[in-house]
Amino acid sequence: MSVSNRVLLNLNDAAPKIAAAPGLNWTVQPEIDSNRSDGMAHLDGPDGLKLWLSTTWGPAGMLHVSGSWPRGTNGQSYQPYKSNGDRQKYSINVGLAKTPEQMAREIERRLLPAYRTALAEAWERKRRDDDADAELARIAAELAALVNKPAPNKGSEGYSVYAAGISFRVTHGPTVEFQHLYLEPEMARRILPILCGTEGA
Repeated sequence: MSVSNRVLLNLNDAAPKIAAAPGLNWTVQPEIDSNRSDGMAHLDGPDGLKLWLSTTWGPAGMLHVSGSWPRGTNGQSYQPYKSNGDRQKYSINVGLAKTPEQMAREIERRLLPAYRTALAEAWERKRRDDDADAELARIAAELAALVNKPAPNKGSEGYSVYAAGISFRVTHGPTVEFQHLYLEPEMARRILPILCGTEGA
């Protein structure tokens, strides 16, 4: 009968040794779930570097190590948008027979160079998205104030504002999408040339 990876390597014991090994000198945060903490751990490094270690994810006799990625306000991952083959650059499997120091050297040599570069790009994408979302929130609050409504919260499709006779949504672009607009004929005569860009033509 084969012996499970979790029996061969208890990460409660091994993860701190891997983290403290020369070349890493990171900190370890074992999984909160005590029923699984011997098979999983997170290592926190400098500049936002984070690694996930698992004895249950990789093949038999191997420790799986993969980079972690920042998440957005809706929980979306900023993992690189690349093919499966490219994604393998950001995870490795290391033999359980190796010492913690040897595992750390494998991580430093085989995983961290590509992961550092990809993580920097991921943080930059997140920064751009956060800036764009802040701009949308500002526009939505400004337009909501024009119809005497409070600044809206973000929904799954942007920032929606509902007022008497009108509802609109501010989405990425930025774009203001009018969903329901009910006007008296005279008001329509005044607004339509503005909306169509023919005012004064």
